[in-house]
Amino acid sequence: MPGDTEDRPPQADLPEVLIADLPAEHALCSTDPAALGKPEKRKRLVFVGDVHGHLSALQALLKKINFDHRHGDHLVFVGDIVAKGPDSAGVVKLAMEVGASGVRGNHEDNVLLAHKDLLKKKKQHHKDTNLASEDLTLEEEEEEAEGETDSFTATRNKHADNARAVARSLSAKQIKWLSSLPIVLRIGQVTNSTSENIPWNAGEIAVVHAGLVPGLAFEDQDPWAMMNMRTLLYPALDAASDASSVEDIEEPDETIFPDETFSDDDSEGPATTTEDLLVAVPSDTRQGEPWSHAWNRYQNTAIPSPADRTIKGIRYAFGIDSGCGHGRQLTALVLETGPKSEDGVLHHIEQVDCGEVEK
Repeated sequence: MPGDTEDRPPQADLPEVLIADLPAEHALCSTDPAALGKPEKRKRLVFVGDVHGHLSALQALLKKINFDHRHGDHLVFVGDIVAKGPDSAGVVKLAMEVGASGVRGNHEDNVLLAHKDLLKKKKQHHKDTNLASEDLTLEEEEEEAEGETDSFTATRNKHADNARAVARSLSAKQIKWLSSLPIVLRIGQVTNSTSENIPWNAGEIAVVHAGLVPGLAFEDQDPWAMMNMRTLLYPALDAASDASSVEDIEEPDETIFPDETFSDDDSEGPATTTEDLLVAVPSDTRQGEPWSHAWNRYQNTAIPSPADRTIKGIRYAFGIDSGCGHGRQLTALVLETGPKSEDGVLHHIEQVDCGEVEK
């Protein structure tokens, strides 16, 4: 079954800090009356979707929104900033120069695993030939190992060559920066507890690359799932549909999997459904229920980056992967402190066409 751990490819070493907090200096001070309405005092959080090595598109997007990290703007990458595109090293360089935050996506994980594999081969080559380590580059070792099959290549043939190329293009400092990215970045609260500014009044805001399983604390989430998941599977429902003797579990329908969110009037929470009694299994396939649909039934906000072709402004989840890696758009979700009349928080979406920018 998709989601079973034994069926998953290997992962790179996880970062020392799986769940990190946005540095306090970048928090949005939306409750400070003295700061509101003053452009020079405003702070903006700029969340950027999957860049995939498209440096020109990223630069064009930042120029479009007049991004300036020296005057209160902070850049947050939602994973997959590397691979596929022409200049992964350039994107990482820019990210480091502006002091960006971010989370690890599945492509960062691929690149880090490729780098680890190349280093392992380099050490083995040194052991076998008694060459000094500085006499053999990662690229030369790749040529030496051509034709060999390893665990990385065997499980990730689709992206292995590109991941190796990206790993070779990054400096040691860039690899270290990439490996330090957490799986979850907690943004914290951006409004006060009495705010009616939906969805930013939901409480904790979190950034993950792929998704989250509703009902689980961040500490209990599966790191693989947060980097790779697209949907949620409900094995008990699948079993019930194939076993007529099982009468206690209903077939999935719109009552169990509603597209709409619950209204604010549901102060006691939504009515219990069959789904509440089931175990949700994260999957990297397109089978099952989109995880964000389930997430909307919980009063929190997430800013994930699901692999989708369109921008989805779902009530308590924003997906901002708009396909730059495939020549479509690169998207930024800009969150900023605003006038008091706007309850202190504003957000808007900006895009550039990756194909047009790089012509």
